[in-house]
This record gives sequence, C-alpha cells and structure tokens, in this order.
Amino acid sequence: MRQTLRLYSTHEAIDDEASETRRIVVEHTSKNAARKLKRYRASADEAIKNRKNMTSAYEAQTSDNKIQSREDFLKGIKDASVSVSDAAELEKKKAKQLQWVVDRHLQYSKDVWKIGKEVEGFLAKDRFDAALLLAQRASKTEKCVVAWNHLIKYQAEAKGSLKTALKLLNDMKKRGQSPNEQTYTIIFSACTETRSPTASQTAVKMYRSLLTSQAIKPNLIHMNAVLNACGRPGDIEAMFSIAETADAREGRRADATTYTILLDCMRGQVIRSRRAVRYEERPAAGESRRSNEGSTPVAEQARRELRTRHSEDGGSHTGQLEPEVRQAIDRSKALWEEVLREWRAGKLRLDERLVCAMGRMLLLGDTKERAYIFTILNETMSIADYTKEGSLATESTAIQNANKGMRGIAATADKAPKQAPGSNGSVVFAIPSRRTLSLVLDAICADPSSPRAKLAGQYWHLFTNHFDLKPDAGNYDRMIKLREQTAGSASISRLIYTMPTELMTPLITRGGFQACLRDNKNPGVFANARSILDSMLAAPSSNGAASVDVVSLILFLRVARLANYTFRQMAAKGQNESADQSYGAQLATAVQALKKPFQTAKEYLARLRHTKGPGVNEYQGDLLDLARDIVRTVDMISERRLVADKTTLTELHKIRQMANRMAVMYTDPQQKARHTPDE
Repeated sequence: MRQTLRLYSTHEAIDDEASETRRIVVEHTSKNAARKLKRYRASADEAIKNRKNMTSAYEAQTSDNKIQSREDFLKGIKDASVSVSDAAELEKKKAKQLQWVVDRHLQYSKDVWKIGKEVEGFLAKDRFDAALLLAQRASKTEKCVVAWNHLIKYQAEAKGSLKTALKLLNDMKKRGQSPNEQTYTIIFSACTETRSPTASQTAVKMYRSLLTSQAIKPNLIHMNAVLNACGRPGDIEAMFSIAETADAREGRRADATTYTILLDCMRGQVIRSRRAVRYEERPAAGESRRSNEGSTPVAEQARRELRTRHSEDGGSHTGQLEPEVRQAIDRSKALWEEVLREWRAGKLRLDERLVCAMGRMLLLGDTKERAYIFTILNETMSIADYTKEGSLATESTAIQNANKGMRGIAATADKAPKQAPGSNGSVVFAIPSRRTLSLVLDAICADPSSPRAKLAGQYWHLFTNHFDLKPDAGNYDRMIKLREQTAGSASISRLIYTMPTELMTPLITRGGFQACLRDNKNPGVFANARSILDSMLAAPSSNGAASVDVVSLILFLRVARLANYTFRQMAAKGQNESADQSYGAQLATAVQALKKPFQTAKEYLARLRHTKGPGVNEYQGDLLDLARDIVRTVDMISERRLVADKTTLTELHKIRQMANRMAVMYTDPQQKARHTPDE
C-alpha cells in the first residue's frame, strides 16, 4: 500500500513537472510571438507611411488630374521615391553642415563671453537651431549661462513662446547650467506679457520655489514681475500674497513700481468687471436702432465718439458705488497710507506714475473720492488745491499762489527735469508732467456740475506757464472736452489756434465743431468754426498723403447752416433782406472754404480705392454725405436767392457740379461700375 502511494505520488510529481514545463514553453512562445507581431506592425506602419509620402510627393508633382497610363504612374511613383530619398539626404547634409559650423565656432571661441556673442549673432539672423546646438555643445565643458539666457529670451520675447522658453530652462538645468537672476527675470517678464491662462500660476510656483532655494533668492525685479503676471489677468488675491513676501533684508523692499503695479491691477480688474456688466446690460439691436432713429450717420458717429470720450475712467455720479469698486478703493486707501508713511520716513521715493495710479483709482469713485485727488496732488507734488473753499483762483492769481520752487519743474522732451524741493534731503516731491495734467482734467470733467468745473483754465495756466509743461494731444483733447461743457466756442477756437499743428487730431476738431453746434446762438460762432477749420487745414495731417477729416468738414458746414439765430432775430424785426444777405454770405463762405479740402479728400479716396486700403467704404460714405450737403446748401442759396452777386453764384454752382458729379459717380449703377477698380 505504501509502495502504491509512493508510486502515485511520484506520478503526480512527474505530471506537475510536465505541466509546468508546458506552461513555460507556451509563455515563452507567446512572448516571442508578441515581439514578432510588434516588429511586424512597426514595419507595416513604416511601409504605409513611406507609401503615403511617395504618393503625396507624386501628387505634388502632378499638375493636372488627367488619367495616366500604368507606365506613367509607375514612373511617377519611382520619381517620388527618389525625391523623398533626396530630401532625407538633404536633411543629413544640412545636419552635417550645421555640425561643421558649430565646431568651427567652438574651435575659435574658447571664451564664455565669445560663445554668448556667437549665440546672440545666430539669433539675430533667426538661426535658432545653430544657436541651440552651439550652446548645447559648449555646455559640456563651459558654464554658458549667458548663452542660454539669450536662447530663452529669444523664445520668450521675439517668438512669444513661454512654453518653449520653459523647455529651454529645463534643458539648461539638465546640462548642468545653473540659472542666474537674469534668467528668472526673463521668465517672469515673459509670464507678464503672454496671454497663456496658466502663466500666472507658473510664475507663482517658480517664485515660491526660489524663496526656499539656497542657490539664488528672488530680488525686487522678480517680485514686481510676478505681481504683474498675477494682477494683469485679474488674480488679485494671488498678487497680494506675493506682495506679502516683500522683505527689505532680502533685497525686496517695495518701491514706487511695486505700489504702482498693485494700484493699476486693482483698477484694471474693476474696469473689466464694469465692461462685463455693461456688455450684459446692453440693449438689443432693435432697441438701439429705434433709439437712434432720425439721427444721421455722421451725427451718430460724432455723438458716439463723444460718449466714448466722456465715459473713459468715469466714476459714479449717483453716489452709489458697486461693492467691488468700494472694496478696491478702500484697499487702495490703505495701501496709500503705507506709501505716505514710507515716503515721509525717507524710505520711498515717489514718482508721477505712482501718484497718478492712486488718482486714477479714485476717479472710479464718487464725487467725494474724486475731490481727494486734489488733496493728494497738493501733498505729494505741491500743486495748489484750488477746489477748497476760499481758494478759488483766476488764471492770473493761480501762478501767484504756486510754489516758487516748482517753477519750470515739468519734465519735457527738450529739458531735463529739475530736482523738486522737499521738506528735507530725503523727502522730495514727485515731478508733475502731462500724465498729471490729464488726471486733473479728468477729475474736473467727471463732475461738470460742480464748482470745480470752472477751474480747468487755472490748472491749465499753472501747468503750461509755471511748470513749463508742453501739453500733448491727449491734454488738448481733455481740455476741449471740458470747454465743451463749461465754456463757449470762442474759448475752444482760441485753444485750438494756440496748439501745435502736429498735435491736431480728428477728435479735437470734431469736438470743437460739436461745441460750435451747441453754441449756435452766439453771433460769432461761425467765425470761431472758421478759425477751427483753418487750424485743421494747416495741420500736417491735412496735407500730402493723408487726407482731411471728412466728418469735421460735414460738421463745419452744419454749423454754417444752423448758426442762424442772429439772422432770425433780424428777420423778426423786419430786416428780412439784410438777414437773407448775411445768411447767404455765411453759407457761401462755408461752401467756398470747403472747395479745396473737398478736392483733396476726393483725390485721397481715388488712391484709397485703387490700393483697396482699409476703411475705404466708410470714407466713401462720409464723402458722399459731404457732397450731398454741399449740393443741398447751394440749392438752398439759389432757391431762396440768398446771394445776389453773380460771380459768387457762378463759383458756387461750379462747386455744386463737382460735388454732384462725385455723388453720381459712386451712387449711379452705371457710373459706379465704370469707376470700380478691376478685381
């Protein structure tokens, strides 16, 4: 029995061993089969890819879709395969040439500085592959941080690819090249400029890692760049968390740029939120059209431009601030208290950008907040606060009350700024310039019904005469916007007459003519409009290649037609003939004044249509409106017999014929087809 059991157990052991052997053989065979199948599939994929390449190359060489014979088809496939192989050989040849060029540069550039200059030279010629290979080869024996910085800067700034710049940074580290402060400055600046949604997260993560790094610590430039990277897309909380890392002991004491970034980013977030709300609450297209029913295209365009100008940086006029705006202003005030504390202690140097950043934030508030702007300017720039009760000044007394030490202080393009006086050697006033004047005018314009609205002339006189400031086009535009609300057309025409002709813009002239339209009861309004027209035509932008602003010409002619209050008063007194003659002389003068600029605009339109330049349809529509207005005006003169002089009438009819021909040319179907440029 025992022998039988031993025999059974022996057979069972043999069977187990045999089954295990079979399992191993099957498993080994399966692995070999899988490997063979994988190799077969790879070779099949490669064959299919080569066939596709040959077919596409052959199709590229075939110029038509005619049916070909079998011999021609096979010949084409053969030629295509030859071209593919030639392309591969060409790539190999280029790679060898690149290797040879890099080897030659390395042979004669043993110095790290020279290697950096060679890389910079390659990048200047857009030879990135050669520059990268040179840096990689040189990194085997040298520390080429400068060369890698050039590569990263090229991708981050010239090409705008933050992703590629980060890949280069990782490749640089893998090759034993330690990034320096300039490397991270380039990366953080790229995170600020890019539109990538993850740029701020990348900047914060990298900045946090540097805080705990022993090799390199983030400096003030790094911190400011990361603040910008977080604040520009609206991540305000992340921005303030980075601002908390400011540490004077680590070389990261907050400066004027730091506070300016914080204020500007908070203001930008509020403006974006307001735009989003206005977009959601905008009226439907039908409602918008009904609200503007009866308005001419030109009048609506001018009205829309004025609305845009008046809504810029506009705050609340009702006294009710949105919670988001209230929070941003309160946060800004707390930040400003810190700024003043550091400034008075001599630890912070104020500049105009920081002061105006705080002022722009307050512009988003209510009347009380905007009044605080003048207090800030008085405290930090020694600009007299004329808004206080009992301190209202005229233009003549404005300079008398100004700080004598600030005379000629404004920095201009042709004069170096002076050192502003302060309370002691370390505390100095910020230097006002054009940015400050724009802030003052915007603050006054935001409350046109307040007593401050009359102070624009005093502040303008203070800046231009006492501070020796040369205003720019933006300053003039804001001043004209204020004059439209608080003064007559005479004041605006004088202002436009005194401004440099090279600063003349369509917005300025249109604003001047709009003011004349509102001041149409003034007996001298047409003379003021004529003065504005002469100033516009004397500007360089109205001569040569560029054309005059047609919308301004339309507005000028409408001023001539609507400024008839004085003549109607004369007619009411029974002086009908004198009223008609005076009104006719005014209309005739306006039409004659438009003859030359109309011809200039017509010639410009012909060039624009020939070159198919941008805005040709809009410009043509405006010019057609002007032509029709000229025709209507001359017809009114003839029908009502407003002009008795035959010579003047003859000239007016010639101008009418010129305008009518132009209108027919671009409206009559046959004439339009004849004068349409060939496609």
